[in-house]
Amino acid sequence: GRLSAARRSEFAAAVESVTAALRSYSDWLQTELLPRSHGDFSIGAENFRKKLLYEEMIDAPLASLLRDGERELRRTQEEMRRVAEEIAPERDLRETLRAMGRERPSAEGLVGETRAELGRIRAFVRERNILTPPASENLIVAETPAFRRLGFASMDAPGPFERAATESYYYVTPPDPAWDARRREEHLSFFNRSALPVVSIHEAFPGHYYQLLAARRSPSRVRAAFGSASFVEGWAHYCEQMMIDEGFGGGSPKLRLAQLHAALTRLCRYLVGLRMHTAGMTYEQGVEFFAREGYMEQANAEREARRGTLDPTYLVYTLGKMEILRLRDDYRRARGDSFRLGEFHDRLLSHGMPPVKILRLALLGDAAPPGAGAAAPDANQTNDDRTNVVEFSVVASGAMSAYEGGRRVELVSNEEDWRQAWGQIGGGRPAPEVNFATRAVVVVYQGQKNTGGYSVAVEEIRRDGTVLAVRVSERRPASGSITTQVITSPFVAVSVPRPAAGTVVRFADEAGDGGGAEPGAQKSEKNVTTPARRAPQRRRGRRGRSL
Repeated sequence: GRLSAARRSEFAAAVESVTAALRSYSDWLQTELLPRSHGDFSIGAENFRKKLLYEEMIDAPLASLLRDGERELRRTQEEMRRVAEEIAPERDLRETLRAMGRERPSAEGLVGETRAELGRIRAFVRERNILTPPASENLIVAETPAFRRLGFASMDAPGPFERAATESYYYVTPPDPAWDARRREEHLSFFNRSALPVVSIHEAFPGHYYQLLAARRSPSRVRAAFGSASFVEGWAHYCEQMMIDEGFGGGSPKLRLAQLHAALTRLCRYLVGLRMHTAGMTYEQGVEFFAREGYMEQANAEREARRGTLDPTYLVYTLGKMEILRLRDDYRRARGDSFRLGEFHDRLLSHGMPPVKILRLALLGDAAPPGAGAAAPDANQTNDDRTNVVEFSVVASGAMSAYEGGRRVELVSNEEDWRQAWGQIGGGRPAPEVNFATRAVVVVYQGQKNTGGYSVAVEEIRRDGTVLAVRVSERRPASGSITTQVITSPFVAVSVPRPAAGTVVRFADEAGDGGGAEPGAQKSEKNVTTPARRAPQRRRGRRGRSL
C-alpha cells in the first residue's frame, strides 16, 4: 500500500542523510585519497590465477588462456572480414561497421524500437524450442535511470528471495543531451538496427532475464543467491552466437557481423585483462589494443581499457562462452542421436548459476573436459616460453594480390614501405592504418599460382634474438579437385609490436641459427627494422547484469 505522510517524511530524511554521506565520501576520495594514491592497478599473475580459481574454478595456465584468446581473436577478425566483404565488397571492414552504425534509432525512439524487437526474439525462442520459457514474464523496457548510466544496457531483476515484486527492468541508456552531436551519434551507433537484437538477446531472451528467472526456481538457496560471473556472463554471450547459429535473423550478414563485433569486444577484454594484470601491459597500450584490434573509436577504447584496470577478470564473457560451447559439444557426443538443444539449455539453467565446472559435473559426471588429464600443463605454470612468442593480428589477407614472385616473407617498418607493399596486395582499397612508432607489419606471400584453391595463414611468430620466425599454414587444392582457372597470388599481412632495429624475418621452416641474418632470412632493405620515420600521431535488493 501507499506510505503514510509520516513514513514518507521519515523516508525523505533517511534519503537526505544517505545522500550527504555519499557526497562526503566522494569528496574524501577526490581530495584526500586520490592525491596520495600512487600504486599499480595490476594485481599480478599469482593473484589473477587465484581469482580465477576461487571465483570461477578455472585452473588453466595463463599461457594456455592467452593462446586460446589469441587464436579466437584472429579467427573472429578473419570471419568479420569475410562477412563484411559479403555486405559491401567495395568497403573495408571499418567503413562497413561505421555504415551499419548510422542505421540506428533516434534517442527518442530507442526504448520503443527495443521493446518492439523483443517480440520477434521471444517468438523465435518458443518456435525453435531454444529452451522452455518461464510460465510468466513481467519485463519492462525503460530508459536507464540517471544514477545508473555507466553502460549501454543492463538487466535489473528482483532479488533471489523477493516474493512481492515480479517486474524486471531491461534498461537501455540514451545519449546525454549535454553531449556534443558527435558523441551522441557515436553512442547511438551502439544500438544500430543490426546490433540491437544482439544486445536484447544478451540482456533478455534467452540471456540474463530467462537465466535469472530460472535461478530463482532453484531449490538451493545458495544457488539462487550466488552466481559465477563466467557462467552468468558466459551464458548471455553464448546466447548471442547460438541464436544466430540457429537461424535467428534469417541469415542476415549484417546481424552476423554485429554479433561478431560484440564477440570481438569481449575478446579484446579477455586479452587486455590478462596482459594488463599479468604481463605488464600499460593502460595506454590497452587503449591502443582496443582501437587497433577491436576497431573502436578512441573514446570507447579508453572506456574499455579503463574498465580493465579495475575489473581484472572481465575476460569472463569469452571464457564462460568457450566453456559452455565445449560442454555442449561433449554433451552432444554423450547423448548422440537423442541430443536436443532445448533440453541441454533447460538442464544447464536448472542448476542455478554455478561455475561451468560444476555444471559439467552435473550433466556429464566429470568435471574435466576429455583430454584435460595428464596432458594438461601444470596449473602453477606461469609461461611456456611465451617470452619468445610475438602477439600479432591479421591486417589483411586474400588470394588476388599483384605479387608475381615466389614464396616470400617481408618485414615492413615504415609508412613508405607499407604503401609500396599495400600497392601489391591491396587491390585498390585504402590501406589500413598502422602506427609505425609502435607497430610493424609482416607480409607473407605464398607465391603466384596458376589456379584458385590456394591460401596462406600465419599460425605463430617467435622471436629468436634478432630474428622473427614465422610459422604459416598453406592450403593447396587437392589432386583432381575443380578449381577456378585464374592466376592467383595469396598473401596475409599481420601487425606485430615494433621489433628492435636490425631485426630480420624468415619462415620458421627455413634453416637458420637464430642469430643475425642467417640463410633463411630475407635480406632486402624492407625486411630489416629501421628507425621509425616521423609521421602524424593519431591520437543487494535487486540483482543486475550489464554488457
